[in-house]
Amino acid sequence: MGVHDGQAEGRGLNFFLVDTALQDTLRRSLPAEEYRRALPLLERMGELSGGAIDRQAEYTDRLARPVLETYDRQGNVVNEVRYNPLYEESVREVYGLGTIGCNYGQGALPYTVHFGLLYLLSESDPGLACPVTLTASTAYVLARHGSEQQRARYLPLLAVRTDGPFADGATFVTEKQGGSDAGLATTEARPVPPEELEAARVAFGPGDGELVRLFGEKWFASNADADLALVTARPPGAPEGTRGLGLYLMPRRLADGTTNAYRIRRLKDKLGTTGLATGELELDGALAELVTPPPDGFKHMLEALEFSRIANAAASAGIHRRVYLEAKLYAEGRRAFGLPLARHSMVQQTIVTMLAELRASTALAFEAARALDDAHRTPEPALVAWHRLTTALAKYRTGELAVRNASRAIEVLGGNGYVEEYVTARMYREAQVLPVWEGPANIQALEVLRTLRPNWRSDLAMARRLEAVAVAAEADPRSREMADLLRRRWGDAEAALGWLAAHPDAASQHARRLADLLSEILEFALVLEEAVVGLAAGDERGLVLAFWLARLSLAPAPRHGIGEDLSWLAPVYDRLTAEQPLDGVRLPGIGVEVGV
Repeated sequence: MGVHDGQAEGRGLNFFLVDTALQDTLRRSLPAEEYRRALPLLERMGELSGGAIDRQAEYTDRLARPVLETYDRQGNVVNEVRYNPLYEESVREVYGLGTIGCNYGQGALPYTVHFGLLYLLSESDPGLACPVTLTASTAYVLARHGSEQQRARYLPLLAVRTDGPFADGATFVTEKQGGSDAGLATTEARPVPPEELEAARVAFGPGDGELVRLFGEKWFASNADADLALVTARPPGAPEGTRGLGLYLMPRRLADGTTNAYRIRRLKDKLGTTGLATGELELDGALAELVTPPPDGFKHMLEALEFSRIANAAASAGIHRRVYLEAKLYAEGRRAFGLPLARHSMVQQTIVTMLAELRASTALAFEAARALDDAHRTPEPALVAWHRLTTALAKYRTGELAVRNASRAIEVLGGNGYVEEYVTARMYREAQVLPVWEGPANIQALEVLRTLRPNWRSDLAMARRLEAVAVAAEADPRSREMADLLRRRWGDAEAALGWLAAHPDAASQHARRLADLLSEILEFALVLEEAVVGLAAGDERGLVLAFWLARLSLAPAPRHGIGEDLSWLAPVYDRLTAEQPLDGVRLPGIGVEVGV
């Protein structure tokens, strides 16, 4: 643990070794042998994120942000972004560790491992987590939809496992006039004329896809200087809307060593993720190779976006974990009114709220990760639908929780938390992108609607998932009331789905309300599921957090909690926040008594 001016802080810790909740989540999510093989990667990322990468991220953000060099001294377009040496070293460490490569080749690990690594990285440098995510998304789509030659040429560079040469990726979709409405794209993909085709193929390098030249603009291109980008564009004669978009592979440097024909016009001056080069691109005949023609081009790009949305959820949980850790440590060391902050009831309530919502955020993110792995192994319609629903709900909810709790952490630290020397200020700025990136809340809510529309009612995968949790919870008297609450709230959700089925034209008006309802029910169920596992092992911490989470959303106390007995909290606070087993706790409110 680090100490700054006599105050304990997170820097200096191994973020994986001190996070027993993440360890438990991954242990439950992975087969024992795969968890064992993933441990060295997770421990190394925890060490890097708690040390060298955290120091680099602060330095980069405050003193050494990326600088764009569009032209060389002769006026030639070079599209170079200059990074400081500490950032470049962090990039080499993260890619060389196998953060992406662990999912490919012999002995490939589930994607859940990648998202666990991303969670840890995001505790220190969410800006670096973004290009890692984009590279992973590029590799994911090429592995599934690229030609044999495309996979052979690019995957070994995108998915490295050792220190050495690698390529990073990006997904360029957004245009100025479109934003989330990708169907408004005007970027053109013009086939290379026959008389130019031989020279173009020599310049581009070996491949078997149609070669095109891209013309247009991409307005918000994260990892703008990526070695390789997936780009959406419209070929001649294609219809309007997303069904007219093809998917193309565009390198920054061509095989003959020349710079491809596009220009990074400028880098965005952003609120956060300042170490990430996000730019505006002008495509002026850039050579690209077809991956997927219309009408499936955008559909396959959506697979990259869905992968990135799970990454966004994991990053949200990682930022949430870091700000919780900083607030907890600060409250333990700072004294006010004759006591440590952590001895004051209101501060304890704030810290426990942060912890309960952290459990919810982590559970949602890794439910979505597991659903991706399940759908990838067995692409049955029900598993694919569950993957889509959990992805949308996790993306929708976790970004909001990260922002909310980054703000709470600043409040716990007071004025110090607002100062850039403390990581809470940077994490608050970093968190703001999470609800927006890869589709803001409204887009995720509409995705929830699209996923549910075929069924609407109790034959949903979610109903089966929740009922399994309720059955397990009702088997223990201590969690039986929680099972009843879960069933009651799911009954509310089924009534809401029934109304929407009867009024489909009004569904979009209520999309966010539905997303709120379903995400709150699912997060509670997942935390309750963890609690049941803990109860079987003699530990009631999970039940305490499930109770607290219920009080925050599904079962608020009367009178806004005024008059509720909270005398039970102080005696259990230290063990609860130190992640030490608890027993014998008596919880008020919804009739739950623990340990009797």
